[in-house]
Amino acid sequence: MGRAPALGVPGLATGQGEGVASQPGVASGLPGGEYLAGKAPAFVVPEVPILDHDARLIDKMRQEIAEREQYARFHVLDADTTDDKSPRRSRARQIVERAIAAMGGREALRKIREMKARVWIETTEHVVEIKSGSRVVKEVILELPPYAYPTSDWHFRAQHWERKPVVIAASFDPNVPNGMELVRYPKYTIPKFVQLYESRWRSFSPQVRLLREQGEAARWHFIDHFLGEGVEVYYLTSEEYHNPYPRHETDLEDRGRGRLVDVVQVVDERYGHLQEALFDQETGLLLALREGLTPEEQRWFMMQYARKPLVWMTTYGHYQPVQGVLTPHRLVRGSNEPPIFVAIHLKISYNGDEPDRTEPDVTK
Repeated sequence: MGRAPALGVPGLATGQGEGVASQPGVASGLPGGEYLAGKAPAFVVPEVPILDHDARLIDKMRQEIAEREQYARFHVLDADTTDDKSPRRSRARQIVERAIAAMGGREALRKIREMKARVWIETTEHVVEIKSGSRVVKEVILELPPYAYPTSDWHFRAQHWERKPVVIAASFDPNVPNGMELVRYPKYTIPKFVQLYESRWRSFSPQVRLLREQGEAARWHFIDHFLGEGVEVYYLTSEEYHNPYPRHETDLEDRGRGRLVDVVQVVDERYGHLQEALFDQETGLLLALREGLTPEEQRWFMMQYARKPLVWMTTYGHYQPVQGVLTPHRLVRGSNEPPIFVAIHLKISYNGDEPDRTEPDVTK
């Protein structure tokens, strides 16, 4: 039962200081390139009349979408962002610097040259396949208590991201015990994981896909992601944040109490990524990233597929120290089209060390 699949994790390190050498204007050939040349991008669905022209029906659809996808809110930056001394830029950088300090400081982050991670998906799904010969004739889908299933081994180094699938096979070595993955099979969670974490740009043009995937490989370090060459950050607002993927009834967010966060817009002029980062005002740590498309990319996507432009939300939690750097070990990423999300657990090591490969406890 060999199966597998495999994210650049902002907040995890490059030894390259504050970014890699950029190629000015490399993103300008993309749809919406002019937005990356200095204008403030806005993740606002354009008013393109498609599918239905009944105003009342459209209003009803918008209301339902807003209620269902409250986490996918993007702000319009209304300040002149061409001034290097812009108060919004200065405040955004202060917020990012505070996060760096909360994670362990610049010196600790700069010591990290590479990262390895064993990736586990968190799921309750188990599929039992009933076969006739080699053909599956029936499936029984069971819901189990939450468990972790290993999918991939990741290796980030410089601007490269290597992914290797975890091969599920029985061990006959008495020193290597067999895991529960031998008797569990999250058949339909695995492709969702691939869609959200590994192949989310495959529905775009080859040029856009290549650039975005290069960015996910190159921007895996926190400093490079937010302060690297070709990256601009702008303070937007503060807001009350509620976890869009609540899991435990004991979570404060599940009882209606949110966290105050500072929202920072991130414009990656080299790779085209447009994001909003949510930083916890109490701890200074990164809690979530919202990511969308440029307005022209939105229009292209709507005309190409006749559906809403994609928006992703990734949350960061279970911060634990690794070689002096406070590092998130649990991520949850979801999309609006289709409305799916998958949680992953990471066992992380830095600078050549091998990560722990024991099954994480997903009940914590």
